[in-house]
Amino acid sequence: MTGKPQARPGERRAGTDAVVVALGYLSSFAYPLVALPFLARALGAPVLGALMVVLAVLQLIVYVTDYGFSQSALRRVVTRNSDAELGQIIGSTLTAKLLLLAGCAVVLLAAVAAVPGMRSHWGLYLLGLALVAAGTLFPDWLLQGLGRFTAFSALLACGRLVALAGLLATVRGPGDVAWALTWQVVPPGLSALGAWLVLARAGQARWTAQTRSSVGFALADGKHLFVGNIAHMSMGAVNTVVLGALAGPVQAAYFGAAERFGNAGRGVMGGVSVAMLPRMTRAETAPSADSVRRAISIGIAGAYVLGGGSLIVLAPVLVPWYLGPGFTGAVPLAQLIGLALCAAGGSAVLSLRAAAAHRFAAIARVTTIAALTHLALIGPAAHLWGGTGAAATVLLSDLLLFVLFGIDHLRLRRLAPGADPLPEERHDNVTAAEAATALEPPPEPVRHRDHAGLRPGSDAEGRDRLGAPSVPL
Repeated sequence: MTGKPQARPGERRAGTDAVVVALGYLSSFAYPLVALPFLARALGAPVLGALMVVLAVLQLIVYVTDYGFSQSALRRVVTRNSDAELGQIIGSTLTAKLLLLAGCAVVLLAAVAAVPGMRSHWGLYLLGLALVAAGTLFPDWLLQGLGRFTAFSALLACGRLVALAGLLATVRGPGDVAWALTWQVVPPGLSALGAWLVLARAGQARWTAQTRSSVGFALADGKHLFVGNIAHMSMGAVNTVVLGALAGPVQAAYFGAAERFGNAGRGVMGGVSVAMLPRMTRAETAPSADSVRRAISIGIAGAYVLGGGSLIVLAPVLVPWYLGPGFTGAVPLAQLIGLALCAAGGSAVLSLRAAAAHRFAAIARVTTIAALTHLALIGPAAHLWGGTGAAATVLLSDLLLFVLFGIDHLRLRRLAPGADPLPEERHDNVTAAEAATALEPPPEPVRHRDHAGLRPGSDAEGRDRLGAPSVPL
């Protein structure tokens, strides 16, 4: 036979799933892309900057409560031995998330009481906390683990579109900032309601009673992912908080507006990366699936570069037209964010490869180094150069992530086939087994092993964040 080689079924299925998830995120990100210029005109830069600071604080809570379950729980769902285990996985994951949320609520309320700048907006923080609590119940990890990519994408998009309609109907000026906050944070809660209705109709909304040990195992299972989550959070939501404190709300508004363009691309591709994790895991351990691994890697990196390059080229025209003449100061910031988006494509692929190879300790180490560097730079840069300094720090941090993940990837490739794993890999492979021994009764006899060398199954068995839910604006 002649002609071009046909795509293998795994490649076609991976492409289909990626497109479905990307369309869902693209639909949902139409919300902030429409909401941002609307809010910029309705609220003005000072009030919009204050709102962005509140949203940035709430984003910290979203990251903490996600903990890494977007990958660890997804993996457990995919590699379970039977549907009977589903209720145990759902129950332990949701209980752990609610406990984390309760801890965050205590810390937030204490901070609001102690910090005068936060106390003046205490009503917004309380409202946002309640809405974040509802969004915590959105089972994105469960829908994707069960292969319900179409339902996941549709629910994600519908939640954002309903919120957009509410925003346009209720926000008229600076006095409507509470409504503006509501419609920014409520979409995951709306999606959660629809998700559980869909799962209940399918008989998959099982939530069994949990013991302290099973919830403890769910937390132990994702501890390395939690470190990576916090590291990424410190390089994201913290920027606007620091900039607002050191450079004022106007600079925070400029940077926040520019950052939203990059976050749209990161949000879409972050969701696609998480959806590709189970398939990449199988490809990493199957030499015959090299074409699937290559297609996923090229597709993710290419999409990042395309989005970042487009933002660099179009920013001088797009930003003033989109946000209005008062936001021309955001143009160079948006171009720096575009450069950072290109660099993020490389680190996203290498991070996905590391996660598929069950190298979560390596992910935690790399992201922690980059996060500490970012935190050391963001304060002085924001104080000296305002939003431009903050955007340049984001670019440097993404470049550092790319370099560190590249070094780690080359280090792993230098190991000969069949050689002993690196120390952190040995640690990852025994962590879940040790946790199971400490937290649960002796497990059932192992019937088989999953692709990463861990037992799939119940809470007494180990599995192992590339993406996390976010506040829409």
